[in-house]
Amino acid sequence: YSGKFYSLTSTRGCPFSCAYCCNSVFSKLYGLNKIRKRSVENVINEMKYAIKNFPDIVYMNFQDDNFFSYDIEWLKAFAEASEKEIKKKIVCRSTPAHLNGEKIALLKKAGLSWVFMGLQSGSQRINKEIYKRFITNDKFVEAAKIVLKNNLAGYYDVILDNPYETEQETIETIDVILKIPKPFMLQLFSLCFYQGTEIYDKAL
Repeated sequence: YSGKFYSLTSTRGCPFSCAYCCNSVFSKLYGLNKIRKRSVENVINEMKYAIKNFPDIVYMNFQDDNFFSYDIEWLKAFAEASEKEIKKKIVCRSTPAHLNGEKIALLKKAGLSWVFMGLQSGSQRINKEIYKRFITNDKFVEAAKIVLKNNLAGYYDVILDNPYETEQETIETIDVILKIPKPFMLQLFSLCFYQGTEIYDKAL
């Protein structure tokens, strides 16, 4: 990132418990309190601190697993404060289930410019049965269209090297990628079996 990105987190956790993800382990630890959130004031104060100490910053890079999991009231307050006091570009992560036009519009006021979002697999069987990720391909493509419509940069994740995925299912992933409206960036990962996750136990 050429030293122009300041990384921070405003939440810990995720509303989902995908079988390959560390958050599935955390959800067992924290139960109903799966997402721990900071106040708008607390987040804005850290951003001010970053700007003061690192004046060359161009982007505020939110590493939250799902920044869009905040409700409208929080996002509205954050957007107003960021637009007024921060005036920096913002990068954040979402899931197709939480991304919508209303939230995008609010965050654009705050400086939103990049959105990271996971497809993971174009195979509905892999997503549902192996990954325990219950988001349809249509929902993903719809969310990607919202990103492009709002002139934002889309950065999309795919998981490769899955021993449970057939060659035909890999082709299904390619088919979905071809439906994503251009331009976009693709980020490819190898499936990792993290100890304590459901997919780790399945692999054993």
